[in-house]
Amino acid sequence: MNSLSSLLLLAVPLALQQPAAEDPKPLAQIPYVQGKATRVKAEEVMLTYYRTRTHANNVTNALLGIYDSSIRVMRDDGQENQVQRWLTVDDHVLMIRDTAENARKIIATALEMEDLLEPPVKEAGTQPWRRIVQIEYRPRALSAGATLQALAPYQRVLTAPAPPGGNGEWLKSDAIHHVPERNVLVIRDLPERIEEIRQYLARIDVPAAQVDLACWILRGKDAGESSKSLPQDLVANLAKLVPSTAFELAASSMLRASIAEPMKLESTLADRSTYRLTLAPAAFDEQRGELALSSFSFEFVTPPRGENAAPSSNGFQGAATLRANEYTVLGAVGETPLYVVLRVNPSK
Repeated sequence: MNSLSSLLLLAVPLALQQPAAEDPKPLAQIPYVQGKATRVKAEEVMLTYYRTRTHANNVTNALLGIYDSSIRVMRDDGQENQVQRWLTVDDHVLMIRDTAENARKIIATALEMEDLLEPPVKEAGTQPWRRIVQIEYRPRALSAGATLQALAPYQRVLTAPAPPGGNGEWLKSDAIHHVPERNVLVIRDLPERIEEIRQYLARIDVPAAQVDLACWILRGKDAGESSKSLPQDLVANLAKLVPSTAFELAASSMLRASIAEPMKLESTLADRSTYRLTLAPAAFDEQRGELALSSFSFEFVTPPRGENAAPSSNGFQGAATLRANEYTVLGAVGETPLYVVLRVNPSK
Protein backbone atom coordinates (compact mmCIF):
# COMPACT_ATOMS: atom_id res chain seq x y z
CA MET A 1 0.00 0.00 0.00
CA ASN A 2 1.25 3.44 -0.88
CA SER A 3 2.12 5.65 2.05
CA LEU A 4 1.50 9.35 2.37
CA SER A 5 4.75 11.28 2.59
CA SER A 6 5.06 14.51 4.53
CA LEU A 7 6.41 17.72 3.07
CA LEU A 8 10.17 18.14 3.03
CA LEU A 9 11.52 21.65 2.57
CA LEU A 10 14.78 22.16 0.71
CA ALA A 11 17.15 25.08 0.26
CA VAL A 12 17.22 26.51 -3.26
CA PRO A 13 20.62 25.65 -4.82
CA LEU A 14 22.91 28.47 -5.84
CA ALA A 15 23.35 28.67 -9.61
CA LEU A 16 26.87 28.15 -10.80
CA GLN A 17 28.41 30.41 -13.40
CA GLN A 18 31.80 30.53 -15.06
CA PRO A 19 33.14 33.85 -16.37
CA ALA A 20 35.73 33.70 -19.11
CA ALA A 21 39.29 34.34 -17.99
CA GLU A 22 40.57 37.71 -19.17
CA ASP A 23 44.12 38.61 -20.19
CA PRO A 24 46.39 38.23 -17.14
CA LYS A 25 46.73 41.57 -15.34
CA PRO A 26 47.47 40.51 -11.79
CA LEU A 27 48.73 43.90 -10.66
CA ALA A 28 45.46 45.62 -11.67
CA GLN A 29 43.86 43.62 -8.92
CA ILE A 30 40.97 43.80 -6.49
CA PRO A 31 41.29 46.82 -4.16
CA TYR A 32 42.03 45.47 -0.73
CA VAL A 33 44.11 46.19 2.34
CA GLN A 34 46.23 43.34 3.72
CA GLY A 35 44.34 41.71 6.59
CA LYS A 36 41.02 43.42 5.77
CA ALA A 37 38.62 41.34 3.68
CA THR A 38 36.98 42.79 0.56
CA ARG A 39 33.30 43.73 1.02
CA VAL A 40 30.85 42.55 -1.65
CA LYS A 41 27.06 42.51 -1.93
CA ALA A 42 25.37 39.16 -1.32
CA GLU A 43 23.46 39.26 -4.64
CA GLU A 44 26.73 39.68 -6.58
CA VAL A 45 28.46 36.62 -5.10
CA MET A 46 28.73 33.59 -7.40
CA LEU A 47 30.68 30.35 -7.59
CA THR A 48 33.39 29.94 -10.23
CA TYR A 49 35.40 26.79 -10.87
CA TYR A 50 39.01 26.91 -12.10
CA ARG A 51 40.88 23.76 -13.14
CA THR A 52 44.56 24.05 -12.24
CA ARG A 53 47.56 22.53 -14.05
CA THR A 54 49.57 22.25 -10.84
CA HIS A 55 48.27 21.09 -7.46
CA ALA A 56 45.41 23.35 -6.31
CA ASN A 57 47.03 23.85 -2.90
CA ASN A 58 50.12 25.31 -4.57
CA VAL A 59 47.92 27.81 -6.43
CA THR A 60 46.04 28.89 -3.28
CA ASN A 61 49.30 29.32 -1.37
CA ALA A 62 50.62 31.54 -4.16
CA LEU A 63 47.39 33.57 -4.29
CA LEU A 64 47.67 34.32 -0.56
CA GLY A 65 50.57 36.61 -1.35
CA ILE A 66 48.25 38.88 -3.35
CA TYR A 67 44.66 38.35 -2.20
CA ASP A 68 42.98 37.93 1.15
CA SER A 69 41.62 34.41 1.59
CA SER A 70 38.19 35.65 2.72
CA ILE A 71 35.52 38.16 1.71
CA ARG A 72 32.85 39.98 3.70
CA VAL A 73 29.36 39.44 2.26
CA MET A 74 26.99 42.35 2.99
CA ARG A 75 23.38 41.27 3.52
CA ASP A 76 20.24 43.34 2.96
CA ASP A 77 19.70 43.63 6.71
CA GLY A 78 23.02 45.46 7.08
CA GLN A 79 24.84 42.51 8.66
CA GLU A 80 28.03 40.98 7.25
CA ASN A 81 29.25 37.38 6.98
CA GLN A 82 32.91 36.55 6.48
CA VAL A 83 33.37 33.57 4.14
CA GLN A 84 36.28 31.82 2.46
CA ARG A 85 37.13 33.29 -0.93
CA TRP A 86 38.30 29.96 -2.36
CA LEU A 87 38.26 26.25 -1.58
CA THR A 88 40.06 23.31 -3.16
CA VAL A 89 37.45 20.86 -4.49
CA ASP A 90 40.07 18.28 -5.39
CA ASP A 91 43.76 18.22 -6.34
CA HIS A 92 43.17 20.19 -9.53
CA VAL A 93 39.91 22.12 -9.09
CA LEU A 94 39.64 25.44 -7.26
CA MET A 95 36.22 26.86 -6.32
CA ILE A 96 36.17 30.67 -6.08
CA ARG A 97 33.40 32.48 -4.18
CA ASP A 98 33.37 36.13 -5.25
CA THR A 99 31.89 38.55 -7.78
CA ALA A 100 32.30 37.79 -11.50
CA GLU A 101 34.77 40.64 -11.96
CA ASN A 102 36.90 39.62 -8.97
CA ALA A 103 36.85 35.97 -10.04
CA ARG A 104 38.18 36.89 -13.49
CA LYS A 105 41.06 38.79 -11.91
CA ILE A 106 41.87 35.92 -9.54
CA ILE A 107 41.86 33.43 -12.44
CA ALA A 108 44.07 35.73 -14.52
CA THR A 109 46.52 35.88 -11.63
CA ALA A 110 46.39 32.11 -11.14
CA LEU A 111 47.20 31.52 -14.81
CA GLU A 112 50.37 33.61 -14.55
CA MET A 113 51.37 32.01 -11.27
CA GLU A 114 50.96 28.53 -12.72
CA ASP A 115 53.31 29.46 -15.55
CA LEU A 116 55.85 30.34 -12.83
CA LEU A 117 55.14 27.24 -10.74
CA GLU A 118 55.20 24.87 -13.72
CA PRO A 119 56.49 26.50 -16.93
CA PRO A 120 55.24 24.98 -20.19
CA VAL A 121 57.59 22.29 -21.48
CA LYS A 122 59.52 23.70 -24.42
CA GLU A 123 62.57 21.50 -24.56
CA ALA A 124 63.29 19.82 -27.89
CA GLY A 125 62.44 16.12 -27.85
CA THR A 126 59.44 16.31 -25.51
CA GLN A 127 57.17 18.61 -27.57
CA PRO A 128 53.89 17.81 -25.77
CA TRP A 129 51.98 20.12 -28.14
CA ARG A 130 52.49 17.55 -30.87
CA ARG A 131 50.18 15.20 -28.94
CA ILE A 132 47.31 17.67 -28.86
CA VAL A 133 44.23 16.44 -30.73
CA GLN A 134 41.03 18.25 -31.65
CA ILE A 135 37.41 17.11 -31.60
CA GLU A 136 34.10 18.80 -32.27
CA TYR A 137 31.16 18.20 -29.96
CA ARG A 138 27.55 19.12 -30.71
CA PRO A 139 25.41 19.07 -27.53
CA ARG A 140 22.42 16.73 -27.61
CA ALA A 141 20.19 17.65 -24.67
CA LEU A 142 21.96 20.65 -23.11
CA SER A 143 22.36 24.02 -24.78
CA ALA A 144 25.82 24.95 -26.02
CA GLY A 145 26.08 27.62 -23.33
CA ALA A 146 25.13 25.20 -20.57
CA THR A 147 27.62 22.62 -21.88
CA LEU A 148 30.40 25.19 -22.02
CA GLN A 149 29.62 26.21 -18.45
CA ALA A 150 29.62 22.56 -17.31
CA LEU A 151 33.06 22.10 -18.91
CA ALA A 152 34.52 25.07 -17.01
CA PRO A 153 36.66 22.84 -14.73
CA TYR A 154 38.34 21.42 -17.86
CA GLN A 155 39.08 24.79 -19.43
CA ARG A 156 42.78 25.70 -19.50
CA VAL A 157 45.26 27.61 -21.60
CA LEU A 158 47.28 25.57 -24.12
CA THR A 159 50.77 26.70 -25.09
CA ALA A 160 52.52 25.93 -28.39
CA PRO A 161 55.40 27.42 -30.40
CA ALA A 162 54.67 30.06 -33.00
CA PRO A 163 54.57 28.87 -36.63
CA PRO A 164 57.68 29.26 -38.80
CA GLY A 165 58.28 32.84 -39.77
CA GLY A 166 56.60 34.17 -36.61
CA ASN A 167 58.12 36.43 -34.00
CA GLY A 168 59.34 33.50 -31.91
CA GLU A 169 56.80 33.98 -29.12
CA TRP A 170 54.76 31.08 -27.83
CA LEU A 171 51.06 31.02 -28.66
CA LYS A 172 48.35 30.61 -26.02
CA SER A 173 44.74 29.58 -26.59
CA ASP A 174 41.84 28.19 -24.60
CA ALA A 175 41.33 24.44 -24.78
CA ILE A 176 37.56 24.74 -25.30
CA HIS A 177 35.88 27.10 -27.77
CA HIS A 178 32.23 27.64 -28.69
CA VAL A 179 31.43 28.14 -32.39
CA PRO A 180 27.92 29.64 -32.28
CA GLU A 181 27.49 29.66 -36.07
CA ARG A 182 27.65 25.84 -36.08
CA ASN A 183 26.41 25.26 -32.51
CA VAL A 184 29.44 23.11 -31.69
CA LEU A 185 32.24 23.12 -29.15
CA VAL A 186 35.78 22.73 -30.43
CA ILE A 187 37.92 20.96 -27.83
CA ARG A 188 41.72 20.73 -28.15
CA ASP A 189 43.81 18.91 -25.58
CA LEU A 190 45.93 15.85 -24.90
CA PRO A 191 44.28 12.50 -25.78
CA GLU A 192 43.88 11.40 -22.16
CA ARG A 193 42.13 14.64 -21.23
CA ILE A 194 39.93 14.44 -24.33
CA GLU A 195 38.81 10.97 -23.24
CA GLU A 196 38.08 12.26 -19.73
CA ILE A 197 35.98 15.07 -21.21
CA ARG A 198 34.12 12.60 -23.47
CA GLN A 199 33.19 10.45 -20.47
CA TYR A 200 32.07 13.50 -18.51
CA LEU A 201 29.86 14.73 -21.37
CA ALA A 202 28.34 11.27 -21.73
CA ARG A 203 27.17 11.51 -18.10
CA ILE A 204 25.73 15.03 -18.16
CA ASP A 205 24.50 15.66 -21.71
CA VAL A 206 21.50 13.33 -21.61
CA PRO A 207 17.80 14.00 -22.25
CA ALA A 208 15.91 15.22 -19.21
CA ALA A 209 13.86 12.58 -17.43
CA GLN A 210 10.12 12.49 -18.04
CA VAL A 211 7.67 12.21 -15.17
CA ASP A 212 3.95 11.55 -14.89
CA LEU A 213 2.37 13.90 -12.39
CA ALA A 214 -1.07 13.35 -10.84
CA CYS A 215 -2.63 16.23 -8.88
CA TRP A 216 -5.69 16.18 -6.65
CA ILE A 217 -7.37 19.28 -5.21
CA LEU A 218 -9.42 18.02 -2.25
CA ARG A 219 -11.89 19.89 -0.05
CA GLY A 220 -11.85 18.67 3.53
CA LYS A 221 -15.08 17.81 5.39
CA ASP A 222 -15.82 17.17 9.06
CA ALA A 223 -18.47 14.56 8.34
CA GLY A 224 -19.88 12.40 5.60
CA GLU A 225 -18.16 10.21 3.06
CA SER A 226 -15.28 10.89 0.71
CA SER A 227 -15.70 11.03 -3.05
CA LYS A 228 -15.94 7.53 -4.45
CA SER A 229 -13.48 8.35 -7.26
CA LEU A 230 -10.60 8.99 -4.84
CA PRO A 231 -7.99 6.25 -4.26
CA GLN A 232 -8.84 4.57 -0.97
CA ASP A 233 -5.22 4.51 0.24
CA LEU A 234 -5.05 8.29 -0.34
CA VAL A 235 -8.18 8.89 1.73
CA ALA A 236 -7.10 6.57 4.56
CA ASN A 237 -3.63 8.04 4.92
CA LEU A 238 -4.69 11.67 4.50
CA ALA A 239 -7.29 11.31 7.27
CA LYS A 240 -4.48 10.31 9.65
CA LEU A 241 -2.49 13.47 8.97
CA VAL A 242 -5.06 16.30 8.77
CA PRO A 243 -8.08 17.35 10.88
CA SER A 244 -10.63 16.52 8.14
CA THR A 245 -12.29 13.11 8.23
CA ALA A 246 -13.63 13.02 4.66
CA PHE A 247 -12.62 14.57 1.36
CA GLU A 248 -14.50 15.85 -1.65
CA LEU A 249 -12.76 15.89 -5.02
CA ALA A 250 -12.69 19.50 -6.27
CA ALA A 251 -10.40 18.91 -9.25
CA SER A 252 -7.81 16.51 -10.58
CA SER A 253 -5.21 16.71 -13.35
CA MET A 254 -2.67 14.48 -15.08
CA LEU A 255 0.48 15.81 -16.70
CA ARG A 256 3.47 14.31 -18.45
CA ALA A 257 6.36 16.73 -18.62
CA SER A 258 10.12 17.07 -18.75
CA ILE A 259 11.84 17.95 -15.48
CA ALA A 260 13.92 20.48 -17.44
CA GLU A 261 10.89 22.77 -17.72
CA PRO A 262 8.48 24.29 -15.19
CA MET A 263 5.14 22.50 -14.80
CA LYS A 264 1.90 24.48 -14.58
CA LEU A 265 -1.62 23.32 -13.76
CA GLU A 266 -4.63 25.66 -13.91
CA SER A 267 -8.36 25.01 -13.59
CA THR A 268 -11.71 26.60 -12.73
CA LEU A 269 -13.83 24.79 -10.15
CA ALA A 270 -17.62 24.41 -10.06
CA ASP A 271 -18.08 27.47 -7.81
CA ARG A 272 -16.10 29.61 -10.32
CA SER A 273 -13.04 29.74 -8.07
CA THR A 274 -9.73 29.09 -9.81
CA TYR A 275 -6.41 27.60 -8.85
CA ARG A 276 -2.91 27.78 -10.32
CA LEU A 277 -0.14 25.36 -9.36
CA THR A 278 3.42 25.97 -10.56
CA LEU A 279 6.26 23.48 -10.02
CA ALA A 280 9.96 24.06 -10.75
CA PRO A 281 11.74 20.67 -10.92
CA ALA A 282 15.45 20.64 -10.08
CA ALA A 283 16.37 16.98 -10.65
CA PHE A 284 14.93 13.47 -10.79
CA ASP A 285 16.93 10.67 -9.17
CA GLU A 286 15.72 7.67 -11.16
CA GLN A 287 17.54 5.14 -8.97
CA ARG A 288 15.96 6.43 -5.74
CA GLY A 289 12.73 7.52 -7.37
CA GLU A 290 12.86 11.09 -6.03
CA LEU A 291 11.81 14.30 -7.77
CA ALA A 292 13.37 17.42 -6.23
CA LEU A 293 11.37 20.64 -6.61
CA SER A 294 13.48 23.76 -6.18
CA SER A 295 10.22 25.67 -5.71
CA PHE A 296 6.45 25.37 -5.96
CA SER A 297 3.58 27.81 -5.57
CA PHE A 298 -0.20 27.42 -5.27
CA GLU A 299 -2.67 30.27 -5.74
CA PHE A 300 -6.40 29.90 -5.08
CA VAL A 301 -8.74 32.73 -6.14
CA THR A 302 -12.41 32.87 -5.09
CA PRO A 303 -14.96 35.05 -6.94
CA PRO A 304 -16.47 38.21 -5.37
CA ARG A 305 -19.12 37.57 -2.70
CA GLY A 306 -21.16 40.71 -3.46
CA GLU A 307 -21.62 43.57 -5.91
CA ASN A 308 -18.83 45.74 -4.56
CA ALA A 309 -16.63 42.92 -3.31
CA ALA A 310 -13.31 42.00 -4.91
CA PRO A 311 -11.97 38.50 -5.58
CA SER A 312 -9.97 37.05 -2.70
CA SER A 313 -6.69 35.21 -3.15
CA ASN A 314 -4.91 32.75 -0.93
CA GLY A 315 -2.01 30.38 -1.41
CA PHE A 316 1.35 29.05 -0.31
CA GLN A 317 4.81 28.31 -1.68
CA GLY A 318 7.94 26.38 -0.80
CA ALA A 319 10.24 23.57 -1.96
CA ALA A 320 9.85 19.81 -1.64
CA THR A 321 11.09 16.35 -2.52
CA LEU A 322 8.47 14.00 -3.98
CA ARG A 323 8.98 10.24 -3.88
CA ALA A 324 7.68 8.16 -6.77
CA ASN A 325 4.52 6.13 -6.08
CA GLU A 326 3.78 8.07 -2.89
CA TYR A 327 1.27 10.82 -2.15
CA THR A 328 2.68 14.17 -0.98
CA VAL A 329 0.56 16.93 0.56
CA LEU A 330 2.02 20.27 -0.55
CA GLY A 331 -0.24 22.35 1.71
CA ALA A 332 -3.76 23.60 2.41
CA VAL A 333 -5.64 26.92 2.12
CA GLY A 334 -8.99 28.29 3.28
CA GLU A 335 -11.30 28.02 6.29
CA THR A 336 -12.84 24.94 4.70
CA PRO A 337 -9.44 23.51 3.88
CA LEU A 338 -8.48 22.85 0.30
CA TYR A 339 -5.65 20.30 0.17
CA VAL A 340 -3.14 19.98 -2.70
CA VAL A 341 -1.87 16.41 -3.14
CA LEU A 342 0.67 15.19 -5.71
CA ARG A 343 1.92 11.83 -6.84
CA VAL A 344 4.75 11.33 -9.35
CA ASN A 345 5.93 8.39 -11.40
CA PRO A 346 8.74 8.14 -13.94
CA SER A 347 7.40 8.00 -17.49
CA LYS A 348 7.91 4.75 -19.34
